[in-house]
Amino acid sequence: MSKFFQSEIVQREVESVVNLQEKLYEILPQFSLLSKDEKSQAVDMLDELLEKQRVLYTRISLSDDPDAHKMKQQFEDQKIMLGIPRSTTPYQVFEKMKVVIDSYRENIDAG
Repeated sequence: MSKFFQSEIVQREVESVVNLQEKLYEILPQFSLLSKDEKSQAVDMLDELLEKQRVLYTRISLSDDPDAHKMKQQFEDQKIMLGIPRSTTPYQVFEKMKVVIDSYRENIDAG
């Protein structure tokens, strides 16, 4: 394991991201069936996940570790596979996702 991923802080962040993703994989397919409160909680979890991913990406970007660079490149590759232009920065992706999450929250509040 690389030095970057041996860091306790990074390990906790990665574990937290994975846990949130697993919870969301269970909840989101049933989103339309959830109560207003449950939908709000799910959106809060999405928001928390996005923020944790943003922090983790920043850590990765600041690291000189080869495995961190590999993970950063994987993010870039996935971004392109999703049809997001190369010129779009990861931080722009995070901002656009925040807008989407906020619109979900507004729709829940309006409904």
